[in-house]
Amino acid sequence: MKRVPLSGKQKTIQEIWHWFEIQSRLSRQKRNEVLDELRSSRPVSDPIFFAMDLEEIDEFFRELDYLVMLDLFAAAEAAILLDFLNRVYERKKDAVSRHFRKLYKTQRRPVSLSDDILEAWKQFAPKARAAVGDFSGALNLRHWLAHGRYWNPKLGRKYSPADVYDISYNLLKAIGA
Repeated sequence: MKRVPLSGKQKTIQEIWHWFEIQSRLSRQKRNEVLDELRSSRPVSDPIFFAMDLEEIDEFFRELDYLVMLDLFAAAEAAILLDFLNRVYERKKDAVSRHFRKLYKTQRRPVSLSDDILEAWKQFAPKARAAVGDFSGALNLRHWLAHGRYWNPKLGRKYSPADVYDISYNLLKAIGA
């Protein structure tokens, strides 16, 4: 199989989190300004909020959370796939790497994150099983975010950006990516 040309432009979950903290502070400031204007019966200075009710304003500012969660999932997925490729290309000798090389050689389709890579980690690295399970459970949120949010997702729980960061961090740490 042909080697994947790597761009080196992937972001880390730490970089995304730092950016989110800054943007979140700015977003909260703007949200508070808009809410103060509404409470004081002053005209809203930014016309985008002119006809919005409180629920619509909250949803508008919640968009940052959705974007960051998707970015965190994408960065974690990139780290996992890079780890997979590095194990294959460097011909590492541990059980996971051997399994990955076999998958890489025999697959007629692209290797699946869920069905192939995460399943291998559960099978060959029992210490990573809980972290893999948490990440796998959150993938429905990732799919919903990545595919336009047009359906009502069955998530099993609510997720915040901090939850997605922690789940991603724990998985990457557990697999050494």
